[in-house]
Parts: sequence; structure tokens; C-alpha cells
Amino acid sequence: MTLQVCRAVPHDVPAAADVLADAVTDHPWTRWTIDADGHRERLAALHRLFLSAVAVPFGRVDVGRAGERLSSVAVWVPGGALPDDAWARWARWPPGSRGTGRRPRTGPRRRWPSAASTSRT
Repeated sequence: MTLQVCRAVPHDVPAAADVLADAVTDHPWTRWTIDADGHRERLAALHRLFLSAVAVPFGRVDVGRAGERLSSVAVWVPGGALPDDAWARWARWPPGSRGTGRRPRTGPRRRWPSAASTSRT
């Protein structure tokens, strides 16, 4: 089957967010930064927000379809060329936060040893 690539439109955002979430759900960085409680759903919500608020309106998002199924996503966002209000919606993520921009944590925090504690004398 041939892959058909085209520019994404707002209607493609939910499926594109799911493809991106599937691609990085087991990546160590996303496992560390996105809470394990509802991890896959939180990751998809984060991608939906980024795609709809920033990437589709101000960058370029291409999607690849094999038949009717969306199977690939490429995202390009120009560095430094975004209007300040493009990031305004990010300040309230995750949904239910009090606008701090910080995500609520559950479980123990990972402690990294300081340079002083790991140096040998």
C-alpha cells in the first residue's frame, strides 16, 4: 500500500496526537516526565494541545496515510517565530492545574546525586 503524505488540517489533530503518543509512550524521557497514572491518555492530550495550539496554526504538520489509516506524523515549528500568545494555552496544562505550568506529581521524586556526593577524594 502506498503512503500518501499531505499537510495536516485541524480535523487531523486527534489522530495525529494518537500516532505521536504511541511513538513515544515508552520513551524514558516521557516515562519520567508524564505521570504514570493515565500515562498514555496524558501524553495524547499533551500532543493534541501542542498540535492544535502551536504546530498546526504556526508551523507545519504533515501526516501520512496508508489507505484510510493515519500512520505517520512529521512536525516542524519555526524557532523563535511564534507569537507570544501561542504559548498561552500551555500555561494551563495539564487540565485542572491552577495555571502554574507545573504538572502535579504522584509517587516518589527521583533524586540525582550531587557532584559533591559522587566525587572521590
